[in-house]
Amino acid sequence: MSGKLMDRLFFRALITAFGFRPYDKSPAAFIPYFQYKIGPYVPDFYLYFPKPPAWNRYRWELFEKLDVYHGSDIARYLDFHFSAYPDKPAFLRFLRFEAEGQVKRMGKRRNTYRAKLELVLSWVAEQEGLLRQAIGEPVVGDAPLSPGVESAVYDLVESYSGNIVVNGKHHLERFIQLLILVKDLHTPGKPDNPLFTQFSTVDLAAILRQIKELKKLQVNTLQKKISEANFELRRGDPRKEQQLLAALTEFFYGQAVR
Repeated sequence: MSGKLMDRLFFRALITAFGFRPYDKSPAAFIPYFQYKIGPYVPDFYLYFPKPPAWNRYRWELFEKLDVYHGSDIARYLDFHFSAYPDKPAFLRFLRFEAEGQVKRMGKRRNTYRAKLELVLSWVAEQEGLLRQAIGEPVVGDAPLSPGVESAVYDLVESYSGNIVVNGKHHLERFIQLLILVKDLHTPGKPDNPLFTQFSTVDLAAILRQIKELKKLQVNTLQKKISEANFELRRGDPRKEQQLLAALTEFFYGQAVR
């Protein structure tokens, strides 16, 4: 081994020993696993920021919001974001590593926040099991998804035999947007009291497979189409969205959104 190499190794070890090991200061890639909006805080499941957040601030906030919820409300909060994110294994992998990391940093301390993190991990384990069942892989304990499962397509069985024909691509997109609004409907002023206690994007994809031109598409493709329709809905005319939402709320609950 050359003297120069020995010198570099020695100084690297010395720097590390004193806690000055250099690290990559480039910003981490921002991946919006949890849905967020820019603006004042609203008591719903979205994350809110006064301006586009940095990755660490965003990651901190999505866990900080756990303090708002208790018990099954935590599951509804996670369901809301999980259903909207197209890459389900990536979402679960991110959430598992983040939650486990926080639990480990807490050591043996027991408090309310730790209990909530444990509920998050229980929810993650449940969703991982459901994904494995969806592709026919045996469920063994609470083990994370294998790399093979992460890259698999979570396709539904071919028993969906609907033959609905929507007249026009524009109408099809509007129909998907309508289903998205209905899926997320809740009692006015009570976002934790939804119309559906369980209605995921996988369920929505199953409905869409009743449409002739969509029935042969795989679930991940349908989820991408749902995500695109949701994006177009949110960036469209907010007045039209609010009018439709108010009409749907009044239809189901007898009162419009205030």
